[in-house]
Amino acid sequence: MTYNATELSLIAEGRLFCRDELEPRSNPKRSLLVTPEINALLDGAGPLGFPNYDSDVIVGYFVRGWLLNVSLAYVEGTDPHLERLDPPVDEVWCLCVRTPAPGWRFMGRFLRKNTLVLLSAYDRRTLGSRENYQTHALKVPAAWDALFPGQQPLRGQLIDDYIGGTWRDANESID
Repeated sequence: MTYNATELSLIAEGRLFCRDELEPRSNPKRSLLVTPEINALLDGAGPLGFPNYDSDVIVGYFVRGWLLNVSLAYVEGTDPHLERLDPPVDEVWCLCVRTPAPGWRFMGRFLRKNTLVLLSAYDRRTLGSRENYQTHALKVPAAWDALFPGQQPLRGQLIDDYIGGTWRDANESID
């Protein structure tokens, strides 16, 4: 992936880290940038159950451009890997690690197509019901502004506006 000057500066300063699959094979199709706290969590710092095989798989699938179930709006009974949270939260996405139960939710925004910046992480137990997601998601824009002052997140109407590679609309039934 190609990075712009702002991203390179944030990476050089240690304010963002670029996550890769466990065994990098070739050029990634998508880019996953994370805060130092999320990077440490995924690397196993602390007693929170990481590193976690399932989170490594989801990160790998995202970065490689492999199949992800994606939702622009949550529908009960679907289990997307990546979902855009419903308004009033503006362009906040959730990368969902569902196993081992209850799982983890990583919230962030797209900087541009194929580049997701994760800004907060929550044990699913901490979030509680889906209604509580909004309370936590409302913190994401301030974290975004601290890293990217004056820069708007990517906005789109279609899943393909956000990610390339292989994906499936989690809200469409499989016949």
